[in-house]
Amino acid sequence: MMAHYSPSGTGIDTPVPGRERRSSVRRRSDELAVVSNPTFGSCRATVVDLSEGGLLLAFGEQPLPPVGTQLRVEFRERAIGLRREPVQAQVVRQTRDAVGLVIL
Repeated sequence: MMAHYSPSGTGIDTPVPGRERRSSVRRRSDELAVVSNPTFGSCRATVVDLSEGGLLLAFGEQPLPPVGTQLRVEFRERAIGLRREPVQAQVVRQTRDAVGLVIL
C-alpha cells in the first residue's frame, strides 16, 4: 500500500512524513503509454502515477519487463490523443501487474 494522501482531492498526492523516499510529488494519471525496448518489443501500458523523476506503469495481463530493463516510454493523452515527448526510463521495481520506472 502506498503511503500517500490527497487532502484536496486534486489528484496530486502528498507524501506522508517519514514514509516517502521520493523527492518530488506524484500525480495520479490514467493516460496511455506505448512502451518499447529492442529486445522485448513494444506494448501499451497505463500510467498509474508520475512525478518529475519516475512513473508507475500498469501492464494488465501482459508480461512485465524485468528490473534493470531500459525502456522508451511514449505518452498519449487519453482524452484528445496528443503525444508528449518520449522519455528513456529504467525499471527499478515490479509489483504483480505494474513496474516502477526511474526517468533517465
